[in-house]
Amino acid sequence: MFALRPDFARTLADAQTSTPDESAGWLDHPPTTADRVSHSIRLPGTLADYGQALLDWEVHRGAGLRVTASGPAAVGATVVLGYRIGPVWALIPCRVTVVEQSEQVVSFTYATLPGHPESGAERFAFVADDDGVRFEVSAVSRPAFWGSRLVPAVSRRVQRQVTDQYIEAARGLARP
Repeated sequence: MFALRPDFARTLADAQTSTPDESAGWLDHPPTTADRVSHSIRLPGTLADYGQALLDWEVHRGAGLRVTASGPAAVGATVVLGYRIGPVWALIPCRVTVVEQSEQVVSFTYATLPGHPESGAERFAFVADDDGVRFEVSAVSRPAFWGSRLVPAVSRRVQRQVTDQYIEAARGLARP
């Protein structure tokens, strides 16, 4: 969904009544026609330095997205992300479907909701291992909006650009 003057609160209210489509399970079982994105970086520090920021949508805000959410990332939480393209806002409604919090991982996965330009799922994770912390972003999607279907290369380019912005936002959370 695209708008010049979006009403984020109204879009969130509408999104809270909708249901994710079949794409919620695509990270585990991606369709052959879907585009896949996977990127990770190593970061200094400990998982405690990053986990809560992820669940509080700070990676998304740091990536330059406007975040309107029903609360922190928790199973069932709804979020509407706003991505500005010139004078137009792309409104990106999603539902959190999985959250993992352990001594080794803080992560969440969300699935797209009706009105999202893509149909798919995306996972964000901070993972602790013997070498420190890794930030991982994985997505599986395909165009849902007619414009995305008409010019899928542009859609893929935007998704990769936003993924790069997530990576930079995670880097920005690192404490010196």
